Amino acid sequence: MWWRKPTGHELPATMSGPERRFARGQAKRAVTALGALPGVLWVNRPQANVDCTKPVHLAAAVASGLRVPETLITNDPAAVPPFARRCGGRIVTKVLGGIVHTENGTRGQLYTRRVPEEQWDDPRIALTAHLFQREITDRVYEVRATVVGDRVLAAAIHAPAGHTRPDWRQDSDAFTHTAIRLPTPTEDGARVLTRRLGLVFAALDFLVDARGTHHLVDVNAGGQWAWIEPTREPITHALADVLQKGTARS
Repeated sequence: MWWRKPTGHELPATMSGPERRFARGQAKRAVTALGALPGVLWVNRPQANVDCTKPVHLAAAVASGLRVPETLITNDPAAVPPFARRCGGRIVTKVLGGIVHTENGTRGQLYTRRVPEEQWDDPRIALTAHLFQREITDRVYEVRATVVGDRVLAAAIHAPAGHTRPDWRQDSDAFTHTAIRLPTPTEDGARVLTRRLGLVFAALDFLVDARGTHHLVDVNAGGQWAWIEPTREPITHALADVLQKGTARS
């Protein structure tokens, strides 16, 4: 079963609201129940995708031996200034879920951004949960590592000269990509992490600092891959191989 960005169930307009809600629930349960059949491999099991949130994957990454930046999740404005000072005054904030945001019919994206000192104790922090993270200020390049079964296919993402934004997705067309091999401990940790999360396919993002340390910053259970030319075909073939064999292991 290849489960990737499914659309909603289409139902007749003649059905009432309660009927539509009931029918959608029935259809959803019927599809996901296919996972109970013996020998069925999900790429990925829907519940595993739902459970792959930032707090979950960061904790799982640490348990898997990977390095993650210091992180604070809070709705207490008073908790942010001491955390920021422990991080040398350089912190970023990012959403806990997907970055796509729609308002008044306009689609936008909520990118990772730096938090200046005057916003550390902003009272609006109390309105909901926020994720703050130490900024890796000496990053040299970034890495997109795609795990397919037990294969790890990685590409370095190189910023153009003078680029200073904390989120490369704002200027993705200006970046260049090079196929690389992750250090063995990082590659092994990526495999352990995805198994711990119950994922067969996942896109992992790392920041690499001047000492060569790989800091995991994101896990996307439905990440895109065709935009990185050096790993596009190897990932496609690896995914097709897993689906054809019906097993995540080589």
